[in-house]
Amino acid sequence: MSQSSHKTIIWAAVFMVLFFLAPLIDILLRPGAIIRRPSFDAGLVHAGDLIRHRFLVQNFHLKPARVVQVFNGCGCSRAEMSVNEIRPLRSAHLTVEVDTRGMKDRKTAAATITFEDAASVTAVVAFTAEEPTSNSSKEAKQ
Repeated sequence: MSQSSHKTIIWAAVFMVLFFLAPLIDILLRPGAIIRRPSFDAGLVHAGDLIRHRFLVQNFHLKPARVVQVFNGCGCSRAEMSVNEIRPLRSAHLTVEVDTRGMKDRKTAAATITFEDAASVTAVVAFTAEEPTSNSSKEAKQ
């Protein structure tokens, strides 16, 4: 083979590597984060119970993920991030609290984190609320 054939093969190989790695590089350089397990089912609770759950938010990118807003889906919930910026390849916690006073049946409460690049992730807490019976109140007192 001639030297020009070797150069052509090398350039073709470089092109192929870049072609296949470009999407991966783009993902790694893009800011943002994920919630590894974005839903939590608290099961059966008594109306009036306070549900609290911490979600793990991971930034698997090579740029920081800056939190712009944490939005509560309803007035019964409160969500708070442990940090305002998740460093590259690090994680943080989103704590969601749900006040179940006055609720009954199957419900969900959501919290959405919006990042500087306009990407967002949502965490959901599900539960079934029931009014405590008089027997369960007596048992709890004993």
